Amino acid sequence: MNRKIHAASRVPPRTRRGGTLNRRLLLLALPCFAGMLLFYLLPLIGSARYSLLDSAFTQRFVGLEQYCAVLANRNFRVGVFNTVVLAALCVPALLAFSLPLSLFVQRHGTALPALRVALLMPMLLPSAAVTDAFQKFPLGGARGVLFAIYLWKHAGFSTLVFLAALSSVPGELYEAAALDGAGSATRFFRITLPSIAGIVGFVAVLAAAYNLRLFREAYLLYGNYPVDGAYLLQHYMNNHFARLEYPVLTAAALLFFGALLAPAALGAILRERRRTL
Repeated sequence: MNRKIHAASRVPPRTRRGGTLNRRLLLLALPCFAGMLLFYLLPLIGSARYSLLDSAFTQRFVGLEQYCAVLANRNFRVGVFNTVVLAALCVPALLAFSLPLSLFVQRHGTALPALRVALLMPMLLPSAAVTDAFQKFPLGGARGVLFAIYLWKHAGFSTLVFLAALSSVPGELYEAAALDGAGSATRFFRITLPSIAGIVGFVAVLAAAYNLRLFREAYLLYGNYPVDGAYLLQHYMNNHFARLEYPVLTAAALLFFGALLAPAALGAILRERRRTL
């Protein structure tokens, strides 16, 4: 009896074991937190400090003057307008084109085995060759050229993402719906679309990120100072960076960051409220 009590006393308490495990997990997470602090938070704080100065050289505190100057600048407003317009055009168009294309590839992909490989080719081609080819076609001005390049370059990869999502939908659901007399449209809106709703949101986020990368093609096509239809927000920032006007650059970047952060935070709050209801 005494031996059993003595053996049981050697077993460490659960709280102590859990505390050791938590400390180990915290130590493993420390490099990640240190990297975020070093490469994200500290540069963000430094950028906020620069935006309150008159110049990177004199460093005289001017408060919010740089923000007021950026908002009053015509080029900044044109760049924001074109960036938003292209996003409003490109993101829905990419979803509307790549999702039906993925349904077509899923149905006829076995007969066209090279089609999936061909879908990735536009993204792998260098931007210089792509812009040179599209420049020769009349596509409705600078904005139309950028829209066509965007859709041609990113529709293939988005189609493959949708194709992977479609392959995870159980086929029994379609068979049961067909036995109940559901048509193709009903099966799509009642089974397919709800099943891949998360992937649709993921592709929409990717599409918005792709829209911000259109500056490379716009720069190759039209240079530092393009026509108003192709002048993007990155043109404004890049030109001020070349002139070493860091306070103006950081003020514009923080305004843009705030404009992106606000809807993301609002969406997170709404999702959290839906979970609690």
